[in-house]
Amino acid sequence: MQNLSTSNSSAAAANSKATAIFREAATAGRETLSDAEMRALLSSLDLQYDAGAASATVSPDAELRIDLSNTREFGVVISAGLGGLDAGLADDNLRQDRASVHAAAGLTDAADFLELFRRTFAYRKLALIAERDGRAPPDELLRSLFGRLLELASIGAPGHPASPFVLQTLTLDPIEIRDVLIPPELQDGIAEFLKCVRARQDGASTELPDLPPPLAEQRWIVAKMEELAAKIEEARGLQQQTMEDAWTLLDSTRATIFKKMSSSWKVQKLDEVAPINMGQSPPGGTYNTFGDGIPLLNGPTEFGEKFPTPIQWTTAPTKLCKPGDILLCVRASVGRMNWAEKEYCIGRGLAALTPDPKVCLPEYVYYFVETQTQEMLKLAAGSTFPNLPGAKLKVLEIPVPPILEQRRVVAYLDSIQKKIMPLKHLQSQTAAELEALLPSILDKAFKGEL
Repeated sequence: MQNLSTSNSSAAAANSKATAIFREAATAGRETLSDAEMRALLSSLDLQYDAGAASATVSPDAELRIDLSNTREFGVVISAGLGGLDAGLADDNLRQDRASVHAAAGLTDAADFLELFRRTFAYRKLALIAERDGRAPPDELLRSLFGRLLELASIGAPGHPASPFVLQTLTLDPIEIRDVLIPPELQDGIAEFLKCVRARQDGASTELPDLPPPLAEQRWIVAKMEELAAKIEEARGLQQQTMEDAWTLLDSTRATIFKKMSSSWKVQKLDEVAPINMGQSPPGGTYNTFGDGIPLLNGPTEFGEKFPTPIQWTTAPTKLCKPGDILLCVRASVGRMNWAEKEYCIGRGLAALTPDPKVCLPEYVYYFVETQTQEMLKLAAGSTFPNLPGAKLKVLEIPVPPILEQRRVVAYLDSIQKKIMPLKHLQSQTAAELEALLPSILDKAFKGEL
């Protein structure tokens, strides 16, 4: 890759060129870019194109994938993570925010998105390669690239008054940071496929076209099967990815909001606004499973989607939580939470937070604590089993705006989460149907009956 200039004039020229490329396509009545236009667009981003990249015999050090996608709920979303062959390995072996990260383009900037990207395995790999070669990590290069893509997202966002186009999808995969090679990807086919998927989600009976071969082989199509089964499988893959991306985007949105609020409002210790009661396990001889005494919670095994389901009781309770408390795992699955809908005895694997309603809304505290999972894991590190001490938990700093502002934040985050929940329920229903269908198709495939 050429060195990416970070000057304002260079960035403005690049975005002007990109706008001209899209304007030309829009004027011609086309919804996708031609290969020549894709080359010009990549050039405007200072990405070198190498026609021999696809047949190179030397494996690249690290490959990335960067996407801009227009979504109904969040506007244009920028995503970055592992690309090329590494992406296939990441899907099954890495946590979602380690394989790739996502953010609403209108709620982030280049510096913040780079900070988010540093969580990923892709960045860690780049940093280790740079360290091996005696170089600094390519932070400036990445920041400049993210900045130009975010500017492009802003220009192509729905409702932009001066833009002649709306950007639906831009996928750069793979980007090789060592030489930064962009193999010829069939962007037209990818964009057309995603356009049809969106139409189907809106209720249209549009037929899904075949995915371009490289993408199909790596991401969706495992084997050549009956047409109907293949398309159902593709729909499931897209649905599942959409679900995962939506939750990741919600996490990113929460983190962005609370980060900005920390610089705008006073911060207080978490224990000052939501007194923390660290759990303590009762004597083992007082446990029972037939409902005698107070229901006992020991950790995430009793947690549900919102409320816990006790499987043990104790006749000698030690620490008690109150109805409306926030239950937080401080051992094993550090950071996982539930609400207490009634009184429980809490063991040492849990802590109970009791938000002061005069200072903080319980839902506001809950959303804040959800953004602190990585920080809590750092504080719990250093032992064989993660264990978050109460002293460290209590001094986490939370921004405390007026109650009215807290209500606005909670309402906004609630609205996003409510849009995500139907996806989750639909995914569960579809998964059961596919589990019954695919084995029969595989059986036909192995018998040569397809």
